[in-house]
Amino acid sequence: MQYTSQRFDRLDESKQQRVLQAAISEFAARGYEAANINKIAEVADISVGSLYKYFASKEDLFLYVIQISSNLIENELRAVNEAPFMNVEDKIEKVLRIILRTNREQSDLIRLYLQLASSTYDDMTEQLGFNLENFTANCYRKILQDGQTKGEVRADIDPGMAAYHLDNIFMALQYSYTSGYLRERYRIYVKEGIDSSENDEFVIAETMKFLRGALLSKNV
Repeated sequence: MQYTSQRFDRLDESKQQRVLQAAISEFAARGYEAANINKIAEVADISVGSLYKYFASKEDLFLYVIQISSNLIENELRAVNEAPFMNVEDKIEKVLRIILRTNREQSDLIRLYLQLASSTYDDMTEQLGFNLENFTANCYRKILQDGQTKGEVRADIDPGMAAYHLDNIFMALQYSYTSGYLRERYRIYVKEGIDSSENDEFVIAETMKFLRGALLSKNV
C-alpha cells in the first residue's frame, strides 16, 4: 500500500532519510499516540505543512515507518536464506549477527517494533506486524527444512515448531538490548550480570552452543 505522496517520492534520498529518521526516533521514544508531528518536522528541518504534503496523516507516516523497517529486515534475512553454499549452522549464526548488529545500529527500530508487538493500534498496523512475522517464520522454517533435507538438522523435530522457538530466542535477545526491563532480566540470568549489549561474541558463542545441541544432527 502507498503511504507517501508523489511529492515525498520526488525528494532526494538524503531529505527522505531525514524525515524517516526523525519519525522513527519520535515514534520509538513516545509511541504512536504521544508522538508529536511538530517535533518530527522540527528534527527533519522541514515545516509541518510540508510534512502533511508528504503524508496525508500521522497514521500514514507511522505505517510508512513500519513498512520501511520491515523491508530492511526482510532484505537482510532473504539474503541469508538464499546464500549459496552456506550450511544451516552458518545461516543461523549469520542471522544472529544481523540481529545483534541491528540492535546497535537501529535501536529505535527495535523499540518501535517492540511497541508494535505489545500494543494494538489498528487492524492495518497489526497486519503489517503479522506480515513481517509470516516472512520470518517462512524464512526460519525454510532454513531448517533445507537442513533436514541435507541431513544437517535433526530429522525428529518439527521445522515449524523449531522455527517458532528460534524466533522467540532471537526476539528475546533483540529486546534485551533496547528495553530497560528486559536488559536487566538478561543480567539476572547470565553469570556475573553481563549486560547483553557489552559482549556480542559471548552472546553469539553461548547462543550457538545451545542451538547446535537443540537443532543440529549429531552427524554434522
